[in-house]
Amino acid sequence: MRSLVEGVAQAIADLRIVDPSQWALRLGALAALLLAAALVTGMAPFGSPQAVLLTLVVLLLGLLQTARPDADAGLVAFCVLVIAVVIAGPLGAGATLALAALLMVSHALWALAASVPAHGVVRRGALAATVRRALPALGIGLVAGAGLLALAGAGAAVPAWLMIPGVVAVVVLLVLLLPRDGAPPAPRDPTAPRDPAA
Repeated sequence: MRSLVEGVAQAIADLRIVDPSQWALRLGALAALLLAAALVTGMAPFGSPQAVLLTLVVLLLGLLQTARPDADAGLVAFCVLVIAVVIAGPLGAGATLALAALLMVSHALWALAASVPAHGVVRRGALAATVRRALPALGIGLVAGAGLLALAGAGAAVPAWLMIPGVVAVVVLLVLLLPRDGAPPAPRDPTAPRDPAA
């Protein structure tokens, strides 16, 4: 019992050091993920047992990713959503574009949150650099989306499985374009004793 109380106290202490800018990134990514899940369920996340199960699974994975932005739970949630779309059938061109955009925003926000320590402040320069690096991925997505809309307007059937390579390609491209300079070292505690060997 004591270890459980200590674990909860440590978790609360860890949450207290998270900077507000980190909370903004993490909660923004979680909101985008939940909106994507709502799109997949036809904006009725509790309309059927399957929709409820999908919503709860995505919510759990999203909360795990929010607690640890450097984890892979968010990517698992992306895969769950894509598989759900493939099983349920195509969403329509507009909803498909919105889903892809939400997944891209969610991934970008979590990736940026993971690049900075929990107590670190996310500077405007880092946000601007991320946006600049994401522009090529966004441009490719817009071109692909325009092609999908053109096919849909011409009456051509776009297979649902086509989403899988498309989403994977955009996420991989975004990962390659994001800054990889590494997180800055944590600031030294001025009250800590100095190491004589340093």
